[in-house]
Amino acid sequence: MQLYPKDIKDKLEFNKIIDYISAECLSDMGRDYFAQIEILTDLVRIERLIDETDEYKKAIERGEHLPLYAFESISSDVELLRKEGYVLDIDSIRNIYRIVSMGLEISKYFADAER
Repeated sequence: MQLYPKDIKDKLEFNKIIDYISAECLSDMGRDYFAQIEILTDLVRIERLIDETDEYKKAIERGEHLPLYAFESISSDVELLRKEGYVLDIDSIRNIYRIVSMGLEISKYFADAER
């Protein structure tokens, strides 16, 4: 059920906002997410996302930065690994390693109770 006028995205210049955010994404997955995003109407979800954004903003103001870096999608590599006997090339292994390493760094970051 749509609770807003059909032209609300144009009136709010929603696409300009999405284009700006997409330009800041670190991966194709992030850009794809924002390419498909719709205007939210669930107040609970909206408030949770605002709280998360506020926490991230405060961390940046304190000089803390999440250990996030640009990365390539490994979706196709993971699919290939499902094939019995398939061996990835070195670039694919490096891409997976970068993402796993980043995940470990993020996990360490949030292990700090203050964060």
